[in-house]
Amino acid sequence: MQQSLGNRPCAARRAAAARIGRQRCVKVSAVASGKSKPTVLVAEKLGEAGIEMLRQTCNVETAYTMKPEDLCAKVSLVDALIVRSATKVTRAVFEASNGRLKVVGRAGVGVDNVDLAAATEYGCLVVNAPTANTVAAAEHGIALLCAMARNVAQVNISFMTVSRTAKDGEAIMAIGIDSEPSAAVMAEITSVPGVVECTIFKEVSPAAN
Repeated sequence: MQQSLGNRPCAARRAAAARIGRQRCVKVSAVASGKSKPTVLVAEKLGEAGIEMLRQTCNVETAYTMKPEDLCAKVSLVDALIVRSATKVTRAVFEASNGRLKVVGRAGVGVDNVDLAAATEYGCLVVNAPTANTVAAAEHGIALLCAMARNVAQVNISFMTVSRTAKDGEAIMAIGIDSEPSAAVMAEITSVPGVVECTIFKEVSPAAN
């Protein structure tokens, strides 16, 4: 029966639509295999909270280190398959499912690791989460911009190269260290290969050679 959203406020309509969509997905998945609960195979590691959500409506099996032949052996026993990036859902997987596999869920952006033509041929729905890592991607981009602006990569390579090739007893001056660094900072400095001793000068005369 079609559920009408009427003239509810925008936020309420969105929430109701999402709830109806979830209910329909559960019903479709359950009917697909003729069982009260569909069986879902999680082929790559997900957050425990996500696994618990699946367990509320599905029988969940996890297998994180499968080879392609292992996946083909298991896929005929499940109604849905959840993957990330490493698992390749090829035509052989759909053929091995014997028509039981109804949904392939990609926990991330894109579906490049799923054979869409084979999925269509075998009547299997393929879904993904296109906005799942939007915030993480933005944070990563900002971090790269900051690293480029401050030449972090170049400084790291230069410092590590000098520390590895410095002769014993040769002095290396690092400008910008706190006059009274913490024990953690000192431990990090002395852990660099080639650094055998670290002396902190509270003041350095501009005229010093």
